[in-house]
Amino acid sequence: MIISTEGEQWILRKLYQANHTDIDTYRVFLTLRRYIRDTRNFHGVIEHISPGIIRYKPNTDIADDCFFSVSLFSGQIRRKAKRQGAPGIRFYSRMGRNAFDKIGYPGIARDWKFWVSYVQEHIVI
Repeated sequence: MIISTEGEQWILRKLYQANHTDIDTYRVFLTLRRYIRDTRNFHGVIEHISPGIIRYKPNTDIADDCFFSVSLFSGQIRRKAKRQGAPGIRFYSRMGRNAFDKIGYPGIARDWKFWVSYVQEHIVI
């Protein structure tokens, strides 16, 4: 684990200062915590099942991956889009919003831009 329990509590308190619903705030926290704890890397919206077989990730993973990457690694996404023709911020934002809506968090989908900018401004990892 990269961050201590105290660090997680700091992130949670900082997110609650955004004054949004508890359910949305806690879900954003769980998204961030997932990557901080698991040191999971963002790999887009598809996953390799076996050689030659790929599929779209489950909506929960898409929601988390897209939010985490757009919030904290937008520069890398822009560079990759420019250099390699990979999808850009707009694509991952749409995918993330749609996924959050489908998994039952329409507030995060609706307030996507707010949450992304809030995390960019207040949570530096």
